[in-house]
Amino acid sequence: MFHAMTADMPTPSAPKLVQLLAGDAADDLAEQPKATRAYLLNVANGACTKLAEKLAGPDLVLPWLLGALAAPSGIAAVLMPAKQAGSLLPQLMISGWIRTRSQRKWVWVAAGLIQAACLLAMVAAALWLPAALAGWSIVGLLLAFSIASGCGSVSFQDVTPKTIPEGARGRMLSNRSAIGGAFALATGVWLSTGMNGTDALAPLLILVGAAAVLWAAAAILFAGIPE
Repeated sequence: MFHAMTADMPTPSAPKLVQLLAGDAADDLAEQPKATRAYLLNVANGACTKLAEKLAGPDLVLPWLLGALAAPSGIAAVLMPAKQAGSLLPQLMISGWIRTRSQRKWVWVAAGLIQAACLLAMVAAALWLPAALAGWSIVGLLLAFSIASGCGSVSFQDVTPKTIPEGARGRMLSNRSAIGGAFALATGVWLSTGMNGTDALAPLLILVGAAAVLWAAAAILFAGIPE
């Protein structure tokens, strides 16, 4: 009798948003509330970070910021190397240490907050330091930002398999890329056409400050992932 009753019980259905985002994996997620929560928080986290990267990227906004500060022109050429070098260091140096942590999401949370702090420090440097010193400070802060980003990347790669079912991981990653990429693309078009390399300092500082807020929001979202 018990088996007959359980056979007649309806299987839990995923919420509409989860069905839209997860597709065929939605039914699997519906049976795992923690995994569903992790899925949605991860997608929202990705949307925030993708948009933040575009709002304060070393390809457009930070060079414009250096130009608005009248910093020496050679400093802008150091931005991309600083970003690339910084992101590689953690993967070589501390990935083993991160994997000894029982809850590795806090490494990402700390990294996200550090990235937010670095962007806010860039705003402060632009407001209060002489042009050349502000420029080099921004480069140094970008290097610290990138090191934190690399730590977060290692943490993300470890947390995802622990919190998202295997069948849903590919869809989750594609959601992060698609939604975050759409935001970033729209922002990139607006920056290229609406801002168009503005020399005004205030709008650029607002963009960097908004990116800092997004990184802090991303850290809060990642902290909510049940690991």
